[in-house]
Amino acid sequence: MAAETDSTSITSHDTSRRSPLRTRPFADTSGDYLRSDGSNLPVFLLGLQESSDEGSRAAWRLIEATFRRVAPFIAKLTPIEDRQGTKLEWVDDQGALFGPAHLSDGTLRALALVAALGQPGSSLPLVSCIENRNSGCTRCLGGSLRP
Repeated sequence: MAAETDSTSITSHDTSRRSPLRTRPFADTSGDYLRSDGSNLPVFLLGLQESSDEGSRAAWRLIEATFRRVAPFIAKLTPIEDRQGTKLEWVDDQGALFGPAHLSDGTLRALALVAALGQPGSSLPLVSCIENRNSGCTRCLGGSLRP
């Protein structure tokens, strides 16, 4: 599906305890595109993972593989829908299950950046502005998001 807007600004630098990246998305359950504040990140990733569209599933695999390069201790991302909404959990290399509260601020920002850059072309806005606050992600990701 096409993005709702023609441009977006990724402002996912808020990773406080109550930030949209760490809490469940109550207001927006749309996974058609990634919101600029990351509030629908779990819903967006779940939509890619469960999509019948091969392009969306390929984007999910690319995002997960790229994120594992950034955070090798994460064996698997697991967006899960339950009675309370959708949440993003992850499994470590020992098989233990964790939630977004267990990710560092930088790791959570990296996930949002990887998802923003790895989303399928059908959900990309015409223009994206991403402010890199010296996070080191640019060097870390390199060309890994190219198909």
